[in-house]
Formats: sequence, C-alpha cells, structure tokens
Amino acid sequence: MRHSYRSLREFEALRMLIATGTATAAARRLGISQSAVSRAITQLETRLGQVLFERRQGRMSPTADYRPSVSCRTDRFVPKGAPRAEGYI
Repeated sequence: MRHSYRSLREFEALRMLIATGTATAAARRLGISQSAVSRAITQLETRLGQVLFERRQGRMSPTADYRPSVSCRTDRFVPKGAPRAEGYI
C-alpha cells in the first residue's frame, strides 16, 4: 500500500504543479513543503524514465512531449481523449 500512497502524492504534486506553474505555489496549495513537491516530481520522472517539466527561472511547465497528453484544471486531471464528464475540460 505504501507504493499507492507515494503514487498518489506524486500525482497530486504533478496535478498542482501543472495548475500553478511553480513548486512553491503547488506546495502552498497542497500544504506541504516546496522540497516535497520537487522531490515527488523528480521521483515520478525517474520512475517513468522521462522528463515531464521544463525548468526555467523558477517556473516549471510541461515538456512539449508531455503537454499534448493531458488536459488539466486545478480540480480535475484527465488524459486527452478520455470521455468527458461534468467538471472536466
């Protein structure tokens, strides 16, 4: 079960980082430290074997390879092509 909890934390960090654009803002919204967000994203990238974010001047944005594969809003995270439901983009 520990693996599932770690995956959930990584997913939440990913979702919030996409929504806010910075690890600091994502951490503030999640109620955790900035280093915890950065660590979760780094662990997720390592596990997936790909870089998910471009890091520039304190901001993080999804890489070109990753950007087309997701749609995101602060309260929803849906893979492109998934059936739409109320509240999804």
